[in-house]
Amino acid sequence: MRYKSSLRILEAISEGIDAQLDLLEAVVEGGRGASPIDINYNLNKIRTGRDVRKRTEEEERKMTNRYYSLIYKLKRDGLINEEIGVEKKKYKITERGKQKLEFLKSKEGYPDVYYPKEKGNKVIIVMFDIPEEYTKKRTWLRMVLGNLDFKMAQKSVWIGKTKIPKELIADIMKMKLEGFVEIFEVGSTGNLKHVI
Repeated sequence: MRYKSSLRILEAISEGIDAQLDLLEAVVEGGRGASPIDINYNLNKIRTGRDVRKRTEEEERKMTNRYYSLIYKLKRDGLINEEIGVEKKKYKITERGKQKLEFLKSKEGYPDVYYPKEKGNKVIIVMFDIPEEYTKKRTWLRMVLGNLDFKMAQKSVWIGKTKIPKELIADIMKMKLEGFVEIFEVGSTGNLKHVI
């Protein structure tokens, strides 16, 4: 019995201070006159519990990392702003974030809002008058134009120097919006050229 106790104590010391505390807890939990088998059982139970806690802590760490990664991306994309308060950081949704939120809530098989960007030399004007019944499509188009670095002159008039991707024109046609969307290119002479 002394051999077993010495073995457990030496193992505990070799494993570090936590293991010593585990051994003490196992002995106390076993009560007075606990056999080495009881102590060993309690010790294994404690260690197993610690392994579960370690896994839980690891999962929490991963979730925390994912959270901060997501917050970073939302700030980078201009969807939220960080406000530093007295006690802790607070986040506030931006106008662009509200549009994105509205779009995500209403997304029903719409094309992605990200298209390849290619800067051009000419000014592009996108005007649209999409009926109220197609609110989700209008929100989608606004998100697309914002992601293409167009600036809103009015809610339905956007101006930029990014070339309109062919994929976007194809998606506008697929969504049957071509009758509601006008795209103009301002030439070097100052004349408007109708794109679609």
